[in-house]
Amino acid sequence: MPEEEKTQPKPLEFPMSFSKCPACGCPDTIGGQATQEEHAKGTLPKDIRLMVVTASMPLRDMRRQLPGLPVPVVFVHFDVCLQCGCLYCIGAEKKSVSMQAPMGRAPM
Repeated sequence: MPEEEKTQPKPLEFPMSFSKCPACGCPDTIGGQATQEEHAKGTLPKDIRLMVVTASMPLRDMRRQLPGLPVPVVFVHFDVCLQCGCLYCIGAEKKSVSMQAPMGRAPM
């Protein structure tokens, strides 16, 4: 039996964008609809897009990161399909973010 050929994963390329629901193919989302409505009212800048959830993933060991120094972070954005209710990733981006020191306990 021939040895299985191992394939190398492709490096991640940012930004990523997914324009329709993977479950039903609908392009409409709760955040997208809210964004359009707020843009029409003039209450939201045109370069802002609303979404249901954004998760962040630092690409460093944060236990060893000095406060105030920039850290590469991947932000993954999720929204909910208006047709079937599926929560799915609508995009991801990588940014450099300065992390702040956690707040200490207030003196007693």
